[in-house]
Amino acid sequence: MAVLHDLNNPKTKEVTNVENKGPGEKSLTDKVIEARQRAAAEKAEEEALGLSGASKGERRFSQAGNGANSLQLSLERSKAAKQLMTEVKKELHDLNMSQVEFEVSISQQRAEEGIPFPNGESYAFNNEGVDTVEFMASTNPGEPLKPLAKIASTGEISRFTLALKGALSEADSIPVLLFDEIDIGIGGRSGEIIGKKLSTLTKNHQVVCVTHLPQIAAFADAHFSVHKEVSGARTLSMLEYLEDEARIKELATMLADAQYTETSLDNARELRHKAEIWKNPHRNEL
Repeated sequence: MAVLHDLNNPKTKEVTNVENKGPGEKSLTDKVIEARQRAAAEKAEEEALGLSGASKGERRFSQAGNGANSLQLSLERSKAAKQLMTEVKKELHDLNMSQVEFEVSISQQRAEEGIPFPNGESYAFNNEGVDTVEFMASTNPGEPLKPLAKIASTGEISRFTLALKGALSEADSIPVLLFDEIDIGIGGRSGEIIGKKLSTLTKNHQVVCVTHLPQIAAFADAHFSVHKEVSGARTLSMLEYLEDEARIKELATMLADAQYTETSLDNARELRHKAEIWKNPHRNEL
């Protein structure tokens, strides 16, 4: 007689009439452990497929159905990716980044226990399907495409995000967009284009932009100045809402420096005037 400890119960159970194992045979304990492991694996599979209690035949049928659905999802993703690449390239051209190459990479990983596809292959999957989607880019001519997140600078990431949001403006439901350092490495002409793009995004989003470029700031509906002040032994960051002439003076400071002139003030007023002239008809469209 053998006495086993139930792995799921501290109490013991008796098992009678157990044959002695021969040479090369697994012990009863090993067989029980393997049986439980197989049962646990099958249960996990059922739960993953949402089919707890279903038969193996039903699971195979469902996996085949999931494979067809996943294949259709992959085809739709590939179709959408081509359209997205076209739209993003247009946006990048508008942002004076026409030298940048952009692609959407869609790949799958084969897995024996994955979802079977109609072509006979099985692929690893999660609750979003079998595809791994990654944005690829080359920011300099002649350079190979690499994952965007690994090669782009902070400013380039912000401008890529702006291009993506412009391409997806009607479909994207994120309520608030924050752009930081979007003006790094660009001049006034590109700044004006970015200001217009950001203003257009306000049709569907609340847009917050941190910038040092007056050509961008001129398009804002609300302008805040951030500066530091020393109070006692502490340094505080202060946020000040600017209106009317205070805003003009801040734009003049951004154009020149703290010792701005009347010419700088006139240039600041012209920036605001041009931005408002552009925004008014476009605001009616929004």
